Amino acid sequence: MKKPSGYTIRIFYLSPLIEWLKKDKEACALIWGLLHLGSDPFLVLQNIHDTAFNHQIINTTFPTSHEERFSLIVIYLDFLYFDEFAPPKSEYNDFLKRQWLQLSDGVKPFKWLNETSTEGIEWAWQYLVDYHKSEHFDAGRMGIDSLQYFNPINPEEKYLAIYSVLKLWNSHHFEKKMLINNLNRAWRQRQLRRERTNKKAINCYLDITVKEKLDFLVKNKRCQINELLTDLINEEYDHVKNLK
Repeated sequence: MKKPSGYTIRIFYLSPLIEWLKKDKEACALIWGLLHLGSDPFLVLQNIHDTAFNHQIINTTFPTSHEERFSLIVIYLDFLYFDEFAPPKSEYNDFLKRQWLQLSDGVKPFKWLNETSTEGIEWAWQYLVDYHKSEHFDAGRMGIDSLQYFNPINPEEKYLAIYSVLKLWNSHHFEKKMLINNLNRAWRQRQLRRERTNKKAINCYLDITVKEKLDFLVKNKRCQINELLTDLINEEYDHVKNLK
């Protein structure tokens, strides 16, 4: 490793300080994506230098698991070197934590998406890919630039990539907000269409007093009318069937 003339290299092994990344898969994925950005995020701090090896790690590897990703981050950080004026190494760990918190602030968890909802994960990831294609290739705009930093191969990795891609996406705030809103709306509509395929509408007239009683039951049970009618019909059906 060739050092700049006039500098005294101090090796800082940061890996003992970043155990929090090992315990937080989402934070680890985001920091990995952050290291892929055009300029090394650490270089905004003074008295820190990277090497060709650092760039090689970032530009030629696509980890396929949390464990592999964390190991590569450790190697990357341990190959940074610092001149004699560098501040304490804890400052660089604090920098990573600030980046994680700041970037996470603009993207909240989707209520309908979790690590076990394979269908939702696959659908959401493809939604982002299709949006990027339509914007970047078809419309000639930037699209989702952070998509290029991830190449997930399974639902677990795609789940982490979905949030990291959105948090790292260098877009206008309005465009990101609009995409997230459209993503939520598209999922709700998808689920609604699916539910309707197994249901049929009924039209009937009820006596006013019966309708009032129905409204009372709905309010008391805190449910929708269709849910209440479904329960009442199923209960009565089971009762009649058992009498035979």
